[in-house]
Amino acid sequence: GGQSARSSKLKRKRSTVRNATNLISNLHDADLDRQNSNVRLSKDQTRELDQMIGYEAEEFKKEQQREIKAELDDNALFLEEYSYSVSDKFNNETRNVAKKKMVYLFTESLADMGLKNMNTIAFQITLFVIVLSFWARVYIHYFGEYLALLIIGIKVSKFNPEWYKVELHYESWESWHEAIIIILGVLLNTFFFSLMIISAYFVNKYTQFPHIFYKMMCWFGIATTIDFLLILAVDCIEQNWTRGDMFKLYQYYNRRDANGYPGLAITIFIYVVLTFINLSLMYYYLIFIHMGGRVIDIYLRLS
Repeated sequence: GGQSARSSKLKRKRSTVRNATNLISNLHDADLDRQNSNVRLSKDQTRELDQMIGYEAEEFKKEQQREIKAELDDNALFLEEYSYSVSDKFNNETRNVAKKKMVYLFTESLADMGLKNMNTIAFQITLFVIVLSFWARVYIHYFGEYLALLIIGIKVSKFNPEWYKVELHYESWESWHEAIIIILGVLLNTFFFSLMIISAYFVNKYTQFPHIFYKMMCWFGIATTIDFLLILAVDCIEQNWTRGDMFKLYQYYNRRDANGYPGLAITIFIYVVLTFINLSLMYYYLIFIHMGGRVIDIYLRLS
């Protein structure tokens, strides 16, 4: 059906071109006869004949443009039935390509972190790195709070490190004291993680960074990102409702105004901002620094 329609349109186009050509030829011959004849036409008659020739030529040009446009539209409709892919555009394999890429990237990331094969020495080393990273985070966190107390000038009445927590007792008189203590506790871990990223970036420019340090950086970054949640979990288990980081500002406002919820809202806001900063650093590390930028390299190869 489509072939016969295109054939008939082509015949009509050829017929139109032939008729227009004959018409212009006849008009041209008439003009030559007019010039060669002894009959002298008036200026009005000459102008009228020239206008007729120009009008017919313009109509022929417009007809040609309409025919070409119609043919292009027909070709466009015809080509819509086909595509450059040999597979069905609704094929599940095609639709799941992006999902498969993300699964592959996630699997490769787990392998880089040492979590893919559990029955290997590498997995045991990874467990040691995880414990070391999370354990170091605790002491860095409370050292940051102790440093904040020294900067502010508040006397520390008790500093008792244990294997999973640190008891830190002091007396503060201003809400901003508590806010700075909370911020520096998390921020010191962020500072150390940033130093690790900067070190790996410059070392990669000149030599290969050891893989074991990549694993340690990765797990320390994860520990830094969820630091406040881990501190909160320990405080809840210990029922440390008065001196726990999440409850410091709550207790301060509760003592001063008999309403601790403004302090809780401020604490949550502080942790949201700090978590956003840590997540941004973690994202940058995993994509561009971890294993020499292996994740971004794999992604670009799959794209």
